[in-house]
Amino acid sequence: MPRPGLRIERIGDAAVWWVPRPAGPRTSVRAAVIAGVLLAVGMGVAVVWTLRHGLEPWPWPTIVPMTPTASQLAVRYLSLAFAGLLYLALRSLPGWLRVGSILRSDESAIEPRMKQNAWAEAACRLHRCAHLRRELYGPGRMPAWAEEADARIRPHLSSARRVYVHYRDEPPLVPDRPEAGFTPCIVPVSVAGGWWMVPIVLVLAAAMLADLGTAIHRGSYDHLASVNFIVAATIVVAYLGTHLLALLGWRTYFRFAPGVAEVLNYRVWRSRPDVSTVPLREYDALVDVTGPSVVLTLVERRTRAWYRVWQLRNTAENREVCLRALLSGAEVPDLSREHLMG
Repeated sequence: MPRPGLRIERIGDAAVWWVPRPAGPRTSVRAAVIAGVLLAVGMGVAVVWTLRHGLEPWPWPTIVPMTPTASQLAVRYLSLAFAGLLYLALRSLPGWLRVGSILRSDESAIEPRMKQNAWAEAACRLHRCAHLRRELYGPGRMPAWAEEADARIRPHLSSARRVYVHYRDEPPLVPDRPEAGFTPCIVPVSVAGGWWMVPIVLVLAAAMLADLGTAIHRGSYDHLASVNFIVAATIVVAYLGTHLLALLGWRTYFRFAPGVAEVLNYRVWRSRPDVSTVPLREYDALVDVTGPSVVLTLVERRTRAWYRVWQLRNTAENREVCLRALLSGAEVPDLSREHLMG
């Protein structure tokens, strides 16, 4: 088990950067502020438009039934969006406070670590600063002092391939013998829309069935063309359709082997998958296991451009096989495709 802490460890031909950090907020402060301003402007325009036409801006029916106008529907859905944004901001507030505290601590500690010639820790703290700033403020350039610190730190670091590992409490397991191989392993990608969507879909489906039952009972189907029914139907059909296609075989899998990963895209109408091979040893990599998924990001070493991002379920087995594939120094095996038929 690797010991926790900010450090750089040489494993095989890779320099592994161990970077503990908290789980990030649901959204950045910048994104929340921009979305709030846009929603407030949209709400103001819709309310003013409604009042100028002599209508009641309250967007929901009262005791007297009403057919909402387009501006009242706009107020209704903007109100719902604003409530959702407020909920998202409240859920993100603890993350903003945690990230901000660690960010301030790192920014004040980098210069003293460089003066103590603790270059590895300074590099890990600067790396963590970059990611925490992105989570807190959104994408953007690092400040001038950070770029200057990076220029001072870089000559003291190894030029080996880098594997950054972000974790929360305990670092994930790495291979004891990186020169040893392992049996190639196939891992499914996470399906979009997790279990948290199930209650929402069930409520929307129940409302749709109630509307449909009312329409059949009255013999009138006009209200089924309402915006509410169309929005609910779109969400339910999209969610159920995604999972139905997955059950029918429309899935993506990753096959990990020493030094290589294959992306296997299965389609309903094809018996064999589309296969693309990625040589992992040609890239730097970032493995983030702080959230509900194992997020693997490959980074082009020369341009530092992100190559692609993969997400796997965050299980001990997936964490181990991902790091084994990245760190194993064994010869790349011959990956047969005979048994990959759907």
